[in-house]
Order: sequence, then C-alpha cells, then structure tokens
Amino acid sequence: MARQADVLAQVQRMVDEALADTRRALAGTDTPITCPTRPGCWGCCRGHVDVHASEVAAIGPLVPPPAWARVVALVGKLYRVRSEGEFQQLLTTAICPLLDPGSGTCTVYEARPLACRAYAVVTPVDDCYPERVGPRQVATPAAIFAAVGTAQAILGGGARPALQPLPMALLSWREEQ
Repeated sequence: MARQADVLAQVQRMVDEALADTRRALAGTDTPITCPTRPGCWGCCRGHVDVHASEVAAIGPLVPPPAWARVVALVGKLYRVRSEGEFQQLLTTAICPLLDPGSGTCTVYEARPLACRAYAVVTPVDDCYPERVGPRQVATPAAIFAAVGTAQAILGGGARPALQPLPMALLSWREEQ
C-alpha cells in the first residue's frame, strides 16, 4: 500500500495539473483565470478550508511560530462564539492564520491544502478583496473543484474522507506531537 505522503504528493500534482490545464483552456477566452497566484495576492486566503489528516501532517511541521500564534488565536475565537451561525460566519470570513500579514504570502505554500491549490478566479481579481470593493460573488471553474473532489476521494481510500477545518486540524495535530 502506498504511503500516505506519496498519495498526497500524487493528488497535489493532480490538482496542480488540473489548474494548469484549466488556465491554458481558458486563456484567450472571455473568462480567463485572473488569479495571479503570486506572493502578495492573498484575497482568497480567507474562509473555510477543510483538510485531510495527510495534508495536516505535511503542513504542521512547516508552520512558523508566529503562524502558530494566529492558529491558536483563531481557534480560541471559534470556541468562544455562541451560535452555529456565528461560528460559520467567523470560519468563512477569517483570514487564514498561515498567511504572513507582513508579506501577504503563505507560510506553508509548498504544502498548502488542496482547496488552496485549486483556487482560481475567473472574475476580476479585485472581487477577491471585499474590504476594497464590498461583498462580491467570486466565480471559479467547476473543473478544478471536480479535481479536488477526486483527490479527496483518493485520500479517503475511495470513501468520503474525514475532513476537518484547517485551524482545528492544525491545533489537534500540534497537540498530538
């Protein structure tokens, strides 16, 4: 049986390739992928990201101390909310604790979750920053989400994988180490 790290590397490549294929397919159309995917572009680095245990095992060792402090702070806020609605609102709007606020870069970019790898926007990039332009609907190509679904099924051994919100999964992983 393949090691979990090898399977994760395989599905990461699969999602990266699906994004590259979609980017090529949409280039020159009226809906090209507008995500620059460069350091400093962090508009999508917020919200609810579910991860598989193998993703957390790859990400956890790379998290720098300042990011751990942000993870702990966010989980603390999530546990202090008083309703499911408030919990979901905070979870879906919080800026990722793995984002370096000074540089606007991901502190674990090479091991970033599948959901983050697959993020691609076909609407104006400014729509990714509601603090600049107000709330807007951001559109992403369905083909990429299909690749993530397939990747998650592979990680789950063909069954629906057990996924957990990123901040809670990281904190659980850290406590187990």
